Amino acid sequence: MSIAPVHLAAAAPPWGTLIGGGAYQQNGQTHYLLSVFDTARRQPAGIPTSFLPHGIAIDPRCTTRVLVFEKIGPGACEVDLASGRQMQAIAPAPGHHFYGHGAFSADGGRVFATETALDGLSGAISVRDGDSLDYLESFPTHGHKPHDCLLIDDGKVLVVANAGSGRFGEAASVCYVEVDTGRLLERMTLDTLEFNAGHLAIAADGGLALVSAPRDGLDASHSGGVSLRRAGEAMHAVSPGAAIPRSLQGETLSVAIDPDGRYAISCTPDADLVCIWDMHSQALVKTLSLLRPRGVTLTADGQHFEITYGNNAAVVALSVDGLSLVGRSYCENSFITGSHVWNWERECQKIAAGRA
Repeated sequence: MSIAPVHLAAAAPPWGTLIGGGAYQQNGQTHYLLSVFDTARRQPAGIPTSFLPHGIAIDPRCTTRVLVFEKIGPGACEVDLASGRQMQAIAPAPGHHFYGHGAFSADGGRVFATETALDGLSGAISVRDGDSLDYLESFPTHGHKPHDCLLIDDGKVLVVANAGSGRFGEAASVCYVEVDTGRLLERMTLDTLEFNAGHLAIAADGGLALVSAPRDGLDASHSGGVSLRRAGEAMHAVSPGAAIPRSLQGETLSVAIDPDGRYAISCTPDADLVCIWDMHSQALVKTLSLLRPRGVTLTADGQHFEITYGNNAAVVALSVDGLSLVGRSYCENSFITGSHVWNWERECQKIAAGRA
């Protein structure tokens, strides 16, 4: 299977252009790329990278300009989707590694990225110039080993998932941090010692879904889990208490919430399980058996979730209203084998809506 140069479609196809990190073997060597998969043309296309892309940040001033971050390590770079080229590399702050995610400010003037100090695991949000990508300053995440981060309140507040450091060390937490001052506004610790704090999704009303892996020191035979928060209330772990047909073994990896804030979808690869949660009742609504489901996102119109899964990097859509799989959406060989997937047209729409 050959990987073509990137060609962004002039108009959004039914299921959109999907972006995500991937790895593949060729001649005994592992290669990494940022996959850009047009679900209408179904032609694998991508941009080679020197590390496995994990999180991305899209420049709101130019949506073909994307920053890509390594999950844990020194890797980050700028990618131009229009030309299909990797541009400049980005180095972490001295004595730090990148920890997976980043975000542009609403005006594109600054870039925020999760980083961890190598000598003590304390978390920092590095701040870089949005044009030059030069390091400017940092502020604390108020926890250890930060991973995911999302901007809310018109970019005034950054929500950070701090994984914590060991089962009996620094607690896993979700922190709301004021961007301009670095001041801690709210800190929610997980009500279990079994989980770290991994990836986040935030509903329009402020409700939150958090997915987790087993804490450091626990092997992959232990379960990760899902925690939910209704707006203005406490956050609670809803698994393993829910009646799930089998354990959420290993990491629960990716999560998304539909536009109306009804359902959160979580993916647990080692359990071959997709779980659908009611955000209001915090009950498990439905499960789907899919081979190693990894990433989940929404279509541009918000009517379907899209899930990446399987050994052939397949993609399938799940209707938001009926919570059923849509067979005609099925694609394979997307080369999106990493932890996340984004619908590029939807991300562009969200940016445009934020400017309105």
